[in-house]
Parts: sequence; structure tokens; C-alpha cells
Amino acid sequence: MIKLSTLMVCVAGLLACSLVFAQQDAQPQHMATVTAEKAEPAAPKVKAPAAVSKPTPPPLTEDQQLGRQILESSEAMARGLEAPMRSYSLLQIAQAYLPTDKAKATSLLCDAFTANVAIPDDKDVRDTKQRLQLSILQALLPLSQSDVEERLPQADPGIRKGMSDAIVHLYADKKQFTPALELLNRMTAEDEFPYGSGTSLIQVMPPEMAAEKQDLFAQAVSSYSQHKHQGVNVHGGGLVGMVTRFGASMPPKLVLEAIDEILKQAKESDKDQASITMSSEEGTVGFSSFYEYELFAFLPLLRQLDESRAKSLLEENQDLAAKVKQFPEGVGSLDPELVGKPPKKGRSGMSTSVHEGKVSLEEAVETFQQHELQRQAEDIIDSAGKDPVQAIAQSATLPASLGNDVFQSPRGHVLETIAKNNVKNHPAVAKQAVDELKKMAEDLAPQAQVIYLASAADLYLQLGDQDDAEKIVSKGFKAAEALLEKDTDADDPNLALKAWWPSADAYRRFIEVEARISHRTTANILKEIKDPDIHTLESIIVARTLLGDPPKGYQITRRKRVGDGYSTSSMSWGP
Repeated sequence: MIKLSTLMVCVAGLLACSLVFAQQDAQPQHMATVTAEKAEPAAPKVKAPAAVSKPTPPPLTEDQQLGRQILESSEAMARGLEAPMRSYSLLQIAQAYLPTDKAKATSLLCDAFTANVAIPDDKDVRDTKQRLQLSILQALLPLSQSDVEERLPQADPGIRKGMSDAIVHLYADKKQFTPALELLNRMTAEDEFPYGSGTSLIQVMPPEMAAEKQDLFAQAVSSYSQHKHQGVNVHGGGLVGMVTRFGASMPPKLVLEAIDEILKQAKESDKDQASITMSSEEGTVGFSSFYEYELFAFLPLLRQLDESRAKSLLEENQDLAAKVKQFPEGVGSLDPELVGKPPKKGRSGMSTSVHEGKVSLEEAVETFQQHELQRQAEDIIDSAGKDPVQAIAQSATLPASLGNDVFQSPRGHVLETIAKNNVKNHPAVAKQAVDELKKMAEDLAPQAQVIYLASAADLYLQLGDQDDAEKIVSKGFKAAEALLEKDTDADDPNLALKAWWPSADAYRRFIEVEARISHRTTANILKEIKDPDIHTLESIIVARTLLGDPPKGYQITRRKRVGDGYSTSSMSWGP
């Protein structure tokens, strides 16, 4: 058994984690493989006195002790970084404390917000500042609503509105209708009606509050008519979502008024041209304008309220006829939840893509085909429940990549999902899928290669195949180094927050795996990262991995200067 005799020390201000392992019985210096499902020791049973005290928490494992010490050292380093990375790093550290020390997490989030306020409010970093600010306040709200409300006056106006909306959602979850209605009315008086939180509130109001529901719906319609709108939320948001979800239970005259106003504004919009593609297990459908999408969404309800008008509108828009025939319930055929119905059993949800402005026929066809490929991938995954080996073979019919999309791989998604679904109960099947995943990933573009190779390494480790996992991780760190050179190219640098760089994401993915294989190798990798921002960030990742709570959500962003402006591409996963 391997014992840890020396913990982390800070060297040259870079938090270089140097770990020394003592050996017993001539065991190798690598740690035994530890999977993500590793069980923690149970809390000791203690006979409680007459006055029952809180249960004794389980003792920390050696990994967790090390993780906590690295986290504390990372916090010291994070506080010395410039405001943007200080704000982000403190947010990450706070999230690591959430399961065990909510008071500490709250304090760190407040400090993260203070650092965020110090970020200059100029066009170069405004988007970064707003994204971080929203993430910090969203994390803080479940811990301390009062701390959020205290900081709202300092927040960006758009974030302030969004967080007020979130507070209404929180009131709705708690069935606290009076303060929710008061806040919603204040928000409507200051700006436009908050359709998202208004929808949440109507959903949870009991039947005896029918009058209040109608009043909220009427407020939403009135507010919509007083503001101009371009584009539409195709995920069930905005007034369109309220109408499709609640229209059948509201006064018909008011609903028809809402539909007329929405369609009128869509026709008048200068940006009515668009390409909208939606797909679910039921199929794929595309629209050439927001008006066409909205009419498609409203037609089932219009048939109930005014059949002659529905027929007339459909005759005026012949392109919709085939789409309505294929999906007679409109958006409800694609995703029942968008019209307030429970989801169908099995896979649920809907994927969408929206391109505003004029889109060429070739681009529209390519988008449609990509959605069809994603749907086919989900069909193969569904079939894997009965015959996973056949599903692995079928995955070869899917492309390894999607055109210019450097992140997505339909075949990789299928193989990865089959491996994850079978890693515990059918390891031989999982091994076959991950072998194919590794082979396929080596031919992908650098960023997609990193994503799927890191997943393959993690799966090999879960299967007990440490050798293959280590081989992939070794290649992965070389790929991360190459991406870092690209991000720091003096002639074309990545201007996004360093935490969102493709290289930072690559290091994160492989460090999460390596931290479960070898403390010593992980420390050596950290020492090789000379950039203090990325070094601190990856040290936090090591700590969170050892604590058993790696980050759940992350994003990758490339931001380049183009003329007087910027070109930004971004992809995010998780919460």
C-alpha cells in the first residue's frame, strides 16, 4: 500500500506541487487506480446522548486531505491574480466548498463578485465580466438571497434584470406568490415583462388563483405590444412560449390578440429572414423566417380558437403545409414540454439551431443534414439498449465530424455514450466501444480530438486499464501544449479569458484523469505549466478532482481581433 508522506509546497510563486511518496513492500510509486465511483468510508457509529447532536461526517481520505491543502494554497495564489482570473478562480474554489462548507463558499463567492466589479467596464472585457458576474450571482443565490440582493445595485443592468428574474423563479419554487408578484410587477414597471419567470409563476399557481394567472398573461401581452422584438426564443421562452403553453386555458379573445401581435411584429421585423432548424426523435424540420416558425407553433391553438383563420393563414403560407402534416401538433410534436405537456418516455428534448439574417440554401441544407445526423446518432444509442454490439457497428455509418464544427462528432457521441452506459455492467462491450472511440479520435481536429481522447482515457481508467489510460494522457498533455502555443501566438493571440482557452480546457480534461492515476506525475505536469493563471486554474482542478467534485460545467472560447472588432466562437457544456 502506498502512503503519502509529504504534501504540496509552493515554489517560486507558481504553486508547483511537489509530492513525495514513501513505498511499502516495494510497491510502485503510482497510486492504485481510483475510479469516479470510489466509495468513501462510512461515518463511524456513535451512540448519541439524550440531546441528539449532528451526525459525525466521514473522515477525509488521503486524497481528500491532499485536495483540501492544494485548494487552500490555490486560494492564496488566486487572490494575487488580475481581476478577471481572480474572479473566475475564486468562483471555482467556492464551488469546491459547496458540499461541505456553505459559509466558506458564500464568503468566496462574495469575494469573487468584488473582484468582478474591479474588472474595467470597457468593450474588450465587457462580455467576460458579464458572464462571470452572472455565474457568481447564480451560484450565490441558493446560498444567500440577501447577499445577492445587496449586490444587485452594483451589477450590470442586464445581469440585474436576469437575477431579479431568477429571484422570481425562486419565489415560485417556494410557492411564495405574494413577494413573487410584487417583484414581477416592479420589473414590468421598470422594463419589459419577464416572460420566463412569469411562465414559471403561472405553472405553479394553484387552480384557485385562475384570476391572477389571467392577469399575468394579460400583463405579458400588453407589455409585448409596447416593445419591439426581433427574433424569437425557440426553446419555449418569451411570449410565444407563454401562448403555446397556456393559451388553451386563457380567454380566447386575449390569446388571439397575443397571436396577432406576435405575428404582426414578426412580419414587420427587419431581421425576419432566418434559418431555424429543430429536431427531436420525431424528425427534423426547418423554417426560413421567424414568422414561419411562430405560425407553425400557433396553428394547433388557432384551429381550436378560430378554425377559419387557421385555414386562411395556412393557405397564405403553402410552404408550411407539408410541415404541419408531418407535425400536426406543431412544436408540441417535437417537444411536448413546449406546450405544457409531460415529456414522452425515452429520450426527450429537442435540438435547435438559429441563424439570423439571410442564409444561403447550401447553408440551410447543411444545417438540416447535421440535425438529421444528430437524430440518427440518438436512434443508434436507443437501439444499443437491446444490442450494443450491433449499435457499435452501426456507428461506423455516421461521420466522425460535422463540417466546420470542431467540437461535435456524431460517431464519437455514439461510441462514448455506449461505453459510458455499459462500463459497469458490461465491461467487454464498453471496452469495444472505447477502443473504437480512441481510434476514431486520433483523426479529428485538435479540439475534438482532445475532448474524445480525454473521455477515452477516463473510460479506460474506469475499466481498470491504467496502461491505456496513461498512454492517452501522455499524448493529451502534448496536445494541450500545442494548443497553448496557438492560444499565446503573439501574431494572433486568443483574447478570451484564459480559463476558457482551448488549451486550458485540454489541460483540465487530462489532469482530471492523471490526478486519479499518479500524484507525482500530476505535480510534475503542473510544474511544467509556466503561465501563473493557467497553473493556478489547473491546481484548482487537481484539488477538486481529489475531493471527488470536479467541475460540472465548462466552456471553450476563441476570441480574435478582426479589424476594429472581434470574432468570437464559443462552446459550453453542463450547468
